[in-house]
Amino acid sequence: MEIDLKRLRGTFRLTQVELAHESGVSLPTIQKIESGQGNPTIEILEKILSALGLRVQLKCEEFNVGRAISLGVPLTGKRDPGAPPSKEALRIESRKWIHQVLGGQLRERDEAAIWAVFLALKIHFPKVYSEFIASREVEDALKEKSREGKIIKLYRIALAEVSQYL
Repeated sequence: MEIDLKRLRGTFRLTQVELAHESGVSLPTIQKIESGQGNPTIEILEKILSALGLRVQLKCEEFNVGRAISLGVPLTGKRDPGAPPSKEALRIESRKWIHQVLGGQLRERDEAAIWAVFLALKIHFPKVYSEFIASREVEDALKEKSREGKIIKLYRIALAEVSQYL
């Protein structure tokens, strides 16, 4: 996430003090953000952008098939050799996958493969599952999905792949 607050503020011809007053965000926070030293929360960004008549819009990245394969998602029988899998990569990608599968943003085959990974993690790597994936929404959906034959078949492939690096 990158925002050029100084340029934005300049477009609206506001000083840092005026923006702080209008947004309700402290002057030091605005100064840190503009200097690149701040790490604002979404709530802070919403306040600042709202004062400028703008809004925050979050978008999930497109489903990256190659990246998913490299992390053990059973979309094909081959692993992508260009991106070594890691637990950290799984953590980052799993957030995107949760959003995409719950939002119905994937093709049926891709969605089934992701559910298979979630099922494999839940059964065989419960600590990783609870840390990266578990939520009420995922739990409810996984109960239903884990009964589907294609998920069970893909689960075995996903387990073999994910087991190699977890």
